[in-house]
Amino acid sequence: MTQPLRIDFISDIACPWYAIGLSLLQLALSRLSDVVEPEIVVHPFELNPQMRPEGEAIVDYLGRKYGRTPEQIAETQHMIRERGASVGFAFGPRTHVYNTFDAHRLLHWVGIEGKQVPLKLALLRAYHGEGKNPGDHDVLVEAARSVGLDAAARAREVLQSGAYADEVREQERDNEAMGITSVPAVIFDQRYLVSGGQPPEVFEQAIRQALAQTRQPFTSFLAVARSFWSSFTLRRSHSHRGSDVHRTRRRPNARCNALTVASATRPPWLPGAAGRRPTSRH
Repeated sequence: MTQPLRIDFISDIACPWYAIGLSLLQLALSRLSDVVEPEIVVHPFELNPQMRPEGEAIVDYLGRKYGRTPEQIAETQHMIRERGASVGFAFGPRTHVYNTFDAHRLLHWVGIEGKQVPLKLALLRAYHGEGKNPGDHDVLVEAARSVGLDAAARAREVLQSGAYADEVREQERDNEAMGITSVPAVIFDQRYLVSGGQPPEVFEQAIRQALAQTRQPFTSFLAVARSFWSSFTLRRSHSHRGSDVHRTRRRPNARCNALTVASATRPPWLPGAAGRRPTSRH
C-alpha cells in the first residue's frame, strides 16, 4: 500500500545540477514506487536574476562569478556529462547562460494544468541538452507543446502579458526569507530538506523517514524564518563514504549546489504555515 508524500522541488533551470538532482529524485522514487505516491510541486529560484535577456557566454560568466579558467570549466563540464549519463540525462553543448524568469512564470501557470514536472524536464533538456535559450518565448511555447499542453496561444499570452510575475517573485522572496540559497533544494513532507545532486540513497532515506514520521505541529512563520538555518539538519558527507546520514549544523552555500545537506522545517509557502497565506501550490 502506498502513502501520499508531498515533495517540494526548489530550483532554477540555469545550472546542470538541477537536471541531475531531479533525475536522481525520480530514480529514488522509482525504487520506492510500492510504498510512496509522490506529489511533486515545483518552486522558482533564480540563480542569475539580473542576467540580461541575450545572456552571457558561459566562460565569461563562470570566470567572473567563480574565478574559473576555461580549462577548469571544460573539466567540470566533462564530469557533469559523465554524471548525467549515469542517471539518464544527456548533456549537450552550451555556450551561454540566460535569464530564466519567464520560464518560471510559465511553470507557475502549468502547475494549474498538472504539468509542472514534465515541463521542468523539457526545459532542462532544451537548455542543457540542446543549448536553447530558456528565456526565448518560442522555446518556451514549444516546450509546453511537447508535454501535451495544446493551449500554445494561452502559453504565449501568459509569456507576453507578464502574468504570474508577482506570484513568482513572492515565492522567491519566501525562499530567501527561509535562507534557501543552496539549490536544488528538495523538501519532503514539509520537514526534511535535501540540497544538491545527492545519490538516490540519500533521497530514499529522506523519503522513508518522512513516511515514518507522524506529523507534528509547526511554529509560526516568523519563528521558522528566524531559526531555519540554525535548526538541526541531516547532512551526508561530501565523500559519500558509508551510508550514515548524521545530524549537524550548517549554513547554506550561496551558489548552485552539487552536494550538501538535508534539513527540516516548514517553509512559508507550504499549506498551513501559521501567519501566512500560501502563494501557490504550483
